[in-house]
Formats: sequence, structure tokens, C-alpha cells
Amino acid sequence: MTFLYEVMSPDVSVNSGFGVDAIIQEWVAMPLMHQDITVRLVRLEYDEENVILATTKAYTTITKEMLRCEFPCFFDRNHDHQTPRLVAKLVGQELVIPTTVRFEWDSQADRVLGMHSSSDLVTPFLKLLGNVQDTARVLNALRKPRRARLPRTRTTKFAPSGSVHKH
Repeated sequence: MTFLYEVMSPDVSVNSGFGVDAIIQEWVAMPLMHQDITVRLVRLEYDEENVILATTKAYTTITKEMLRCEFPCFFDRNHDHQTPRLVAKLVGQELVIPTTVRFEWDSQADRVLGMHSSSDLVTPFLKLLGNVQDTARVLNALRKPRRARLPRTRTTKFAPSGSVHKH
């Protein structure tokens, strides 16, 4: 964690808020939501304005526990009759999530000012479910981002791969 405090601005801006503690909360939450996740770097791009864009792909297998955590309404007895069919179709499938992370660098302070990620969930769910209606039903049921709960034992792997590009 010392590394984060050394390279990040004290008020670094991230998706969930500000500061290194917000980064840590985001990173702690990821393995809680996914039993086993591998993140691979696809590409790094630099521009002249001190911005680095990292393109990644996250690979995870959909489990009932993950669906229960991310889509709690699927397990509500009052939910629509389509839910069991969707759960059965998703469990055991590999979900590949393309993500772009934008790092903003302060060259005077030599620290990261911002780190924001954006993931495409539509394309992978559309591939798994095969139609827009089911994809919309699943994504509409997605729980909004929240703070991490107490950690459980999980594995997160970061796999080296990809290429580096400078613009």
C-alpha cells in the first residue's frame, strides 16, 4: 500500500470517490463479487496530455454466488418467471469484460491525479444470452456499485500480455 500512497495524489479521483482509500475499496470489492477473476492488459496508449489509457479484459466464470451478490433481485421470490431460465443460462459461463482505464498524470508532482474505468457489459451479456431483451433484463437488475464488505478468500490474477502504444 505504500506504493499507492507514493504514486497517487492524496485526493486522486476514482470512480467511487477520492483518495487512495477509495482505490483500495474498489480493489477489495472486485474479488468479493467474482470468485476467480483474471485481468489481462491488452494495450497501453499514451498521449501528449499526460493521459494513459489502459485497455484490459477481465475473465471470470459466472457462479450462482456472483449472481446472488450482483443481481439479488433474481433470487427474490416475487421476481418474474424468466429469472430461473436466465440464471440457468448464465451459471458456468465465462464472462469476458472489456474495460478501459484512464490514468491522468501530474508531471510536476509525479503522481496520478485520476484513475477512472469504464466497462462494456452489454456486449458480453448479449453474446451469452443471445438477445437484447434478456440482456436488458439482466443489466437492469444489476446492483449499483457499493462499498466492499468484509473480505473473503478469493483469487485475483493479473496476467501479463498485450502491447504498448504511444500516440
